Amino acid sequence: MEGQRLPASLFKCHVQPGRWRIEVRTEAGRLLGRIPSELVPAERPLLLHIRRYE
Repeated sequence: MEGQRLPASLFKCHVQPGRWRIEVRTEAGRLLGRIPSELVPAERPLLLHIRRYE
């Protein structure tokens, strides 16, 4: 998507394993879609790299 900025944020602490639904919304709050997902416990801690695209 050349020329378009796609801001995104996600931060949750102490979530429970199970089925989750991720909602994708515009900055104005309009729903673009939903993504079904399942959260499972990790066997070991994960190393995350955070990148910011502009």
